[in-house]
Amino acid sequence: LRCNLGFFREEIVQIDDTSKRALQIFQDELHPSACKAYAVGGAREGISLFRMCNRCQSKSGETLLRLWFERPTTNRETLRNRATAIHYFVQDCNLDAADFIRIRLKKICILKGILKRVKSQRLTLNDWQSLYMVPFVIFTCNTAQQILEYIKMREMKFELFDDEMTNVVKNITRITAVIFEVINFSESFMENRFVVNANVDRNLDHLKELYASLPETLTRIARMEASTLNVPSSVCYIPMFGFLLRVPKNTVFPSSVQNEIEFLYETENAIHVKNERMRQLDREIGDIKMEIIDIETNAMLKLKQLVCQYDKTIRQATHICATLDCIISLALTAREYDWHSACYVDESIIDVDDGRHAITELLSASKFVANPIRQVEILSI
Repeated sequence: LRCNLGFFREEIVQIDDTSKRALQIFQDELHPSACKAYAVGGAREGISLFRMCNRCQSKSGETLLRLWFERPTTNRETLRNRATAIHYFVQDCNLDAADFIRIRLKKICILKGILKRVKSQRLTLNDWQSLYMVPFVIFTCNTAQQILEYIKMREMKFELFDDEMTNVVKNITRITAVIFEVINFSESFMENRFVVNANVDRNLDHLKELYASLPETLTRIARMEASTLNVPSSVCYIPMFGFLLRVPKNTVFPSSVQNEIEFLYETENAIHVKNERMRQLDREIGDIKMEIIDIETNAMLKLKQLVCQYDKTIRQATHICATLDCIISLALTAREYDWHSACYVDESIIDVDDGRHAITELLSASKFVANPIRQVEILSI
């Protein structure tokens, strides 16, 4: 079988799709349902080398592994570094490290697209929700920090990304600390919006304390108004409207205060009005809820600027995690099928003891017999 091979920059090998299918590197398989077979996304990965090796926990890891299979490299140093890292995770003594990392890799997301839209100010509504209501950048940064700190603690040395590690760990720790210091996760989920932690902004803390004490304050004022107007009443706060006096329908106000009463709206059992006392509350306290939201929105925008500032670091961290995902995935596959790394030499030869065809062995109904391969000179592959 002769493949159409072409060498490009950075020693990347291009293999045409026909060769990939013939070698069963990838194998598209149509969906069993006739309705879905030719629809968008109807094809799925059949029995192939990629499917055997793909045990990635993150989407970014799966994407990178597919890239490795689609564009294999001839760079011997890169291949040796990958093999060294795979060998590390194949060993029994390092299975706990593989498990620790794999559990956390599930929370790593693909951030390339959303970070690009953040910088270009072209975020969609879903992007804003994903970015600022916690799941994407925050969980990814936090998870990446845990993984990188664990690698540092275990003193794992992987030449694949050793040059990036020092700065990435330092910067990702910094941005994660800022994010967790600023965002109140529990309240953000409860209110379905961006909520800032206490002790970040003194003015914001004061407004929140004032807002929390409103029920008690309004109850006291309502009693005073009921006594003055001689009608049962309550005081409520509605964003945008401010403070309102709520009284029963058909209430007749004393003639001395009728001029200061401003009717706003009516419900089934009550009417909502403003009097001089409500206007005074508007002046003294103001539309407190909207003021809180404005301050927290400003904090959100500053956090977005920080994300843009550390864009490169976040990308590097996710790439390291994706690389680890690929390495561990290949290590688990090698461990299960008893695969071994090749030794690279300068001569154009193939010398294999007990060679096995991965897919043929997998599908073989009887015991597969391994065979040696001896080829002195390679004319074509």
